[in-house]
This record gives sequence, C-alpha cells and structure tokens, in this order.
Amino acid sequence: MNKPLHTTLKKTLFTLIMLGACSVGSVSANDTTVQSRVDQIKSEFNLDEQQAKRIAMILNQAGMSKEEKRSARMEKRLQRRVEHMTRALQLNDTQAAQVKAILNQQGAQMRAMRTQSQADITALLTPEQATQFAQMSERHQGRKGRHGKRHGKRGNKCTAD
Repeated sequence: MNKPLHTTLKKTLFTLIMLGACSVGSVSANDTTVQSRVDQIKSEFNLDEQQAKRIAMILNQAGMSKEEKRSARMEKRLQRRVEHMTRALQLNDTQAAQVKAILNQQGAQMRAMRTQSQADITALLTPEQATQFAQMSERHQGRKGRHGKRHGKRGNKCTAD
C-alpha cells in the first residue's frame, strides 16, 4: 500500500472512531447532522461517493437499536436478492417491484408462522417446560448469523446444547 493512501485511511479511521465515540446517541436522530459530517469528512479526505456512502451508513448505524440494525440488514439482503434476480432474469422495473413485494410478503408470513408455532408449542407445555423452551429459543436467537461456521470435525454434530 502506498504511503499517502495508508495515511489517509488511518486518518479516516481515526475520524470515524472519534465521531462515533463523541456522538453515538445523537447521530441517527438527525439525518442532516450525519450528512453534514459525511460531507465534511468527504471533502477533508477527498473521498469518492462509495466511501462517503459507507461512512454515512456507519454513522447512521451507530445510534440504531438492535432491532433497527436487524431490520436494516434484512432490507439490504432483500435488496441484493432483488438486484441479483433483476440482472439474472433481466426483469423490468415493474417486475422487480413485484418480486420485492412478493418476497416481503413471504418474509412477513414466515415470521407470523414462526410466532404462531412458538405460541402453539408453549400452550402444550407445562410451566417448567415452557420456561425451558423460552430459554432454548433465546439461545437459538443468540446463535443466528453463524451459518457455515463449523464446530468440530465434518460429520460430527456439535453438542454445545
């Protein structure tokens, strides 16, 4: 890596850390504040549009709740899926919008089914079992996002639970 670029990246990283540390709570509450900070960083470090967008995303996420971050990740994943289908299938704008609506509806239906299933299962259980089931569900939620990360040798089941 050449020296000027390395120095610029270090300065940018330091600036982002300082901005995040100084204003995590207030950043997402005011989009104009985020945009003005991004504009300032962009001009100071001569960033391109892609770099500026990433900084804006970082600053916006700094003040988000866990649920807001999850929702943003899901929306981003959905958008990537629709973009991929649009390219692969050469969808027009109307088709892409319809595909996105269908996928959104499917996600909502799956969440509703999962919630209903958990309620139905809980109704069958004794109070002690229901407590244990709730704990199992919480542990499962904590492991989400770890798909593809093996725990042990291939073919062996993990006995963490």
